[in-house]
Amino acid sequence: MSESESANIFKIKSNAIMKTIFLNVNELVILKLMKNNKKIKSIVNIQKSNYEDYFQIEIEITPEKNKLGKFVNIPENWRNLFHIYLNNNDKQTNISEIHNTNEINSIKIKIDISNNNSLSGLFRNIKCIKEIIIKKLNRKNINDMSYMFAGCSSLKKLLLNNLNTINVTNMSYMFSGCTSLTELNLNGIDTSNVKNMSHMFNGCSSLTELDLNGIVTSNVNDMSNMFNGCSSLKKLDLNGIVTSNVKNMSNMFNGCSSLTELNLNGIVTSNVNDMSNMFNGCSSLTELDLNGIVTSNVNDMSNMFDGCSSLKKLDLNDIDTSNVNYMSYMFNGCKSLTELNLNDIDTSNVINMNHMFSGCTSLTELNLNDIDTNNVTNMSNMFNGCSSLKKLNLNDIDTSNVKNMSHMFNGCSSLKKLNLNGINTSNVNDMSHMFNGCKSLKELLLNHIDTSNVTNMSNMFSDCSLLIELNLNDINTKNVKDMSHMFNGCSSLIELNLNDINTKNVKDMSHMFNGCSSLKKLNLNTINTSNVNNMSHMFSYCSQLKELDLSSFNTINVTNMSSMFYNCSSLKKLNIYYFSNQSLNNIDNIFDGCDSLNSLSCQNELINNSFKKN
Repeated sequence: MSESESANIFKIKSNAIMKTIFLNVNELVILKLMKNNKKIKSIVNIQKSNYEDYFQIEIEITPEKNKLGKFVNIPENWRNLFHIYLNNNDKQTNISEIHNTNEINSIKIKIDISNNNSLSGLFRNIKCIKEIIIKKLNRKNINDMSYMFAGCSSLKKLLLNNLNTINVTNMSYMFSGCTSLTELNLNGIDTSNVKNMSHMFNGCSSLTELDLNGIVTSNVNDMSNMFNGCSSLKKLDLNGIVTSNVKNMSNMFNGCSSLTELNLNGIVTSNVNDMSNMFNGCSSLTELDLNGIVTSNVNDMSNMFDGCSSLKKLDLNDIDTSNVNYMSYMFNGCKSLTELNLNDIDTSNVINMNHMFSGCTSLTELNLNDIDTNNVTNMSNMFNGCSSLKKLNLNDIDTSNVKNMSHMFNGCSSLKKLNLNGINTSNVNDMSHMFNGCKSLKELLLNHIDTSNVTNMSNMFSDCSLLIELNLNDINTKNVKDMSHMFNGCSSLIELNLNDINTKNVKDMSHMFNGCSSLKKLNLNTINTSNVNNMSHMFSYCSQLKELDLSSFNTINVTNMSSMFYNCSSLKKLNIYYFSNQSLNNIDNIFDGCDSLNSLSCQNELINNSFKKN
């Protein structure tokens, strides 16, 4: 650089004579070029020791034995700012990666970031160090420490005593993924200007306690995933934590599976709009006090208590849900809840209730009289696995906008009667597994149920093993494409009238009547099978059927008939005269177990040969 160039760069705009200029070490490089400037009376050089005290970061690192790789992330434009010393050696090195753990016992890093304000990702995903000590960090211009130690999975000790965080606004993911960290001392950490604490302690799975006393959160607006995955934390006291500006608390305590005590007293949630997954996976919590929790602005409560498997009661009296749109999985997996009072719950704006009570295996009754479902479009798996529910009144449930009812009552194995006569299903397109596993169901009223838009009825009545009769006269199946396993395991059904069933669009009938072991006759003359490609196990284990006429079946598109009549042990006469083998490629075990079959009407040589071999 020439003197004329330096004069342009360091042009002094003021006409007044400057008496003194203080320079840091980096500026000494151009000192010689400035010495002839007549407007400067004197130049005072800050001593190097003072410069180090004020401008440099000093960090000591202890490597983890038998771990190789980088021990610090150096941005390309920062390379000249990093000074690295190994094994207490005063000689600087440019090494930033460990190739042999036996050669390096200690590392000292000094960083001159006088012109930079971010330490984001400084040690991100560094897996070869077990100890970090911040010896000096009093730079006041640093505002970003996001991801600073994220992914340091071998880190066991972290001393932050000398960390200056006075102007830091972003601490998101700061300690995320520090899975070996057993303790973390935050005393002296100034968080008064921090706005983002999302994922701050995410995945710190070895932390057993965390003292948040003194942590200032008055400016924080995002606490989502803050303690997510802190699976060893046993108690957490948030008393005194200011959350008045927080808008997002989604996944805040998600996966805190060892938490037995959670103090939320004093928590201000008036601005929070997202509480989805907030307590998800807090499987050791036996009680949860939500008194004083303001939820008037919350629009998402999906998975809020999902997996709180030890909660025995939950008081929702003060919970305002008037603006909530999503309640999917809200109580999913709360298997210890014996009662749930929903009287004051406002669901007028909710559009999604899928898996809402799924897995609530201890609930014996559920009062839905005041539940407004006018806007709900998804009720799939809504009561899935509610195995202790003995009755369910759905008379006042508005389902006019619901499109998905798949698995809705799946696994409700204690329900004995279910009346759906008043249910509006005109928009429903999926009823697969709807009553699957309702093993105690003896009466199912489906009169006037509208299924005109349903495309999937697979497993619809599967394993309804006590159902003796089933009236399907009003069932419209013109759009159904899948009837696989539809009556699978209905072992008490004595007869089944399918005369009005339209199957012209059905492609899959595999396992359709599998396990209907009490059926003595079955009239399928009106069944259209022109588009069916799969009939495997269609009648397997229909052990009481003695005669079956399938001469009207069009099987030109069927590729799979494996085990179609497997173990139809009482079947004596079978008419499959027009069965085609045009597309057929699998008839394995088609007649296995048909020990009584002595009359087979069939012109298909392939199938005939299989019968003869059997």
